[in-house]
Amino acid sequence: MQLHEQAKYWHAPEQIELLSAFYVTHRFIPHTHDTFAIGVIGQGAEAFYYRGQTHIAPMGHIVLVNPDEIHTGYAVTQCGWMYRMFYPTAELMSEIHAEITGKAAQVPFFSEPVVYNPTISALMWQAHHAFEHSPDPLERAALLRMAFSALILQYADRRPISLHPLNDHTVVQQARHYLETHYAQPITLDILSHAVSMSPFHLNRLFSAQVGLPPHAYLMQWRIRNATPLLRQGMPLAQVALAVGFANQSHFTRWFKQIVGVTPGHYARSA
Repeated sequence: MQLHEQAKYWHAPEQIELLSAFYVTHRFIPHTHDTFAIGVIGQGAEAFYYRGQTHIAPMGHIVLVNPDEIHTGYAVTQCGWMYRMFYPTAELMSEIHAEITGKAAQVPFFSEPVVYNPTISALMWQAHHAFEHSPDPLERAALLRMAFSALILQYADRRPISLHPLNDHTVVQQARHYLETHYAQPITLDILSHAVSMSPFHLNRLFSAQVGLPPHAYLMQWRIRNATPLLRQGMPLAQVALAVGFANQSHFTRWFKQIVGVTPGHYARSA
């Protein structure tokens, strides 16, 4: 059976470019990026020459290539490899590093080019999927910060230490109030963190620890909660989606079914 290669490359407004690809015979020649190249292998295995050695990244492993470092890339077997790659700028990574430490920005450096961490791999996969399919800026930014801050804390040389307490209930109450009163508006992680005077990294961490959900998931819950009475009143689905803050009907439908268990159309008909 012939395997068909496919690749999708796109730019996101959050200082990042992304690639989702499946390669079989394609071989990357020695090259560099002016950004980091960070990805997770979803299938097969990739081999690449980097910093004087050949490395192999099997399924589930994370690839960490620093900016301006020469590297290659090719399949280990005839079955090829599938992966999702992020290309964050050094500015974005240093910004996240500064959010963790509360100190001056410092560009992290990863000395291990291949690491295995199922928890962070899952976070990266979820974040990459959100950048491909979700129009919600809070969801994309929150998942991106969660994945990259975990990588920096676990694998960056001179790893930063986050000492911010997790018992600041006032900030969480302020964040919940902001989300509950502005749910119909576009909300980014920067907007929310500015509203409560806390860095995006610490807000995401604190909110998740106390509420049990990250801010973007809490916002989606609140939007769905406010959508159900509108559906019972007979408002058209597209209008309901826009009224509660979703960018489009498909995004609304996806979240509604994940939370309620049926599509909004099914819910409206049953009501």
